Amino acid sequence: GQHIFDTTVEALPILEELIGFPYPYDFDVEIYPKRSEETSMWNAQNLLYQGIWINRDRFTPENITSWSITAVIIHENVHYWSNNAIYEKPWLKEGFCELFSYLALEKMGREKEAAHRKGDWAHDFEENRYSNIPLDMFEYETAGPGNETTLLAYSKSALFCYEIYEKYGLDEIQEINRFLHQNNTAADSFMYMNLLEEYTGEDQKELFTEWVFPKRIDLEIWQNTEDKISELKELADSSLDYIQEMYGFHKILDFVEFQMHIDTQISAAKSSMEEYNFEKALQIIGEEIEEVTKIRSEFNSYALQYFEAEEYYNFLEVGEIPEDKLLAVKDRLLSFEYDLFSDQLAEFYEEMEKLQMYQGLYSKWCIEGCTSLDPLDELLLKNPYEEVISRVDKTVTVISEYEVAKKELANSDWFKTLGLALLRKSEEDFVFNLENSQKEIKNGDFESALHILAQVRGELLKTRRYGIGIVFGGVFVVFSISVLVMRQKRKKKILQ
Repeated sequence: GQHIFDTTVEALPILEELIGFPYPYDFDVEIYPKRSEETSMWNAQNLLYQGIWINRDRFTPENITSWSITAVIIHENVHYWSNNAIYEKPWLKEGFCELFSYLALEKMGREKEAAHRKGDWAHDFEENRYSNIPLDMFEYETAGPGNETTLLAYSKSALFCYEIYEKYGLDEIQEINRFLHQNNTAADSFMYMNLLEEYTGEDQKELFTEWVFPKRIDLEIWQNTEDKISELKELADSSLDYIQEMYGFHKILDFVEFQMHIDTQISAAKSSMEEYNFEKALQIIGEEIEEVTKIRSEFNSYALQYFEAEEYYNFLEVGEIPEDKLLAVKDRLLSFEYDLFSDQLAEFYEEMEKLQMYQGLYSKWCIEGCTSLDPLDELLLKNPYEEVISRVDKTVTVISEYEVAKKELANSDWFKTLGLALLRKSEEDFVFNLENSQKEIKNGDFESALHILAQVRGELLKTRRYGIGIVFGGVFVVFSISVLVMRQKRKKKILQ
């Protein structure tokens, strides 16, 4: 324990100096002995805030001070810098961990141990080169270091990072580290290659094709795909900036689903890129760019419709109406679901118009009082909104039926008059039934009222049909007689 403590205390400030930025966390470095199964058979693991776990079954008190285990202790401390925060690919994390462990050992005056460490890389690489894979294809084994590929990948990563160090020195590596840390960006292989080109001023494609990428990869297509991803990010970001500036919606809080969707599409594209299927990645991003461009171009007209609806709602004088329907319209707008937005907007206006109609009908119908129809204010105050809408809908429907029946009865024409005479019916009978339906409406018995109104309208229709039938029947008889007379005259003329 004392050896591990002393090594860590000595190494941490040296690592800050070597890597290029200070220890980046607000929790202390803690180190625990763990059983092999707890470390998934790894020699050690850095779990960040959970601490460094060291395999006590392998690192016993008898061998803990050996140079190789000392190097592992430093390696795990390097992972406080060399992790997912700045490096996306395993070869970057592990390669630079090994490089900085080697440099730290030198700074600590342990040149012999450092040389041993570098010698291990070359030995492992030579021993396992039949398992050679491009570094970009290296992934961690979840069950621990079970085969030669892992040993090879660690050593090959270390050798490549050491080659970068030997060729360009520490300054460029530190500059890149600081850039990634300050911009909260994790570099993949392609990004690191581009950053190395930028900071060294030299083309790195040949070097990275030798060490990192499969030989068949077209780096220009890869660059084009990366550019398209950046274009999509910028387009989505600028679109939200524009909407926030123009309409006051919050760029982050109001567009969570949209941003999640963009992130999902980018993840899907990157997943295809990891399989080196750049054509599919370009298709995903290209379609999304087209969709976002369309969304942005159409947003203005739908936003104006929403704000008109909001203004209409604010000026309604029909009581305390909940914003449910208007909020649903807004949600569809902010989700860029324009078809559903239009449907919700139509439902909103239809609902508001029914509420206004109900209020007008109540004022008209209940001047002398109603036993069951309540003012809209009271309905909204005493009942859940959905129940109010259901009640309003039924009321408006039955009163509309009444008004139609009343209009049909008032529509005097001689078809109806003739029909009434033939059926020996009186218009007063219809008026009586209409008055009964009106009473049922005021009493709140809509079912009985609708039944009466259906009878009234049915009888009125029957009356008009009889009148029309008699008129057109009479016309047909007259026409037939006229034709017969004309035929007789023509026959008589021929015989003469």
